[in-house]
Amino acid sequence: SRPAMSECMPVNGSALAIVRKLEESPQAIVAFARDYPAGYLIERHQHDRAQLIHAPAGIMRVDTPNGIWVVPPMRAIWVPSQVPHEIRANSAVKMRTLFFRPDARSDLPTDCCVIEVTPLLREMILRMVALTEAQPLVPPSVHLIELILSEIREIGALPLHIPMPEDARVRRICQAILQDPSDCRTS
Repeated sequence: SRPAMSECMPVNGSALAIVRKLEESPQAIVAFARDYPAGYLIERHQHDRAQLIHAPAGIMRVDTPNGIWVVPPMRAIWVPSQVPHEIRANSAVKMRTLFFRPDARSDLPTDCCVIEVTPLLREMILRMVALTEAQPLVPPSVHLIELILSEIREIGALPLHIPMPEDARVRRICQAILQDPSDCRTS
């Protein structure tokens, strides 16, 4: 029996090794699902494919060299290929990610941004995850892929971005505050 679309199948081995294998696929879009406990940190890394990171449950914070994005449910973050990023689970997170081959479509975002996850996009993300888990070597429908690409292109970015300062001194202060928000020092 197939798992419900919202379940995360247990996967043996390193999550990063599994993702690297998925990224080698010739498919335009591949999906990955993993659940993480509150406080979990996915250390800084980058991918050869663009990534749409969605959590139907839980809140994530995604840090890149250019800023910080808060990603609540019903939102997703678009991370272009080769952008270093780390992901923090602010609460228990059910992460559902789509990876896009660089030539999947030329009019997708070129910068990190948070987008609304419409009910249609949410169901398509969950369907891609279910298809990947059930038959990882069978390509999904071309129609499903095109609909996902069109939906992402049509949705505008949301203002859930906190830019990091360019000045190195101010950036160090901001990073210290982010590392320990309870530190009350003013100097």
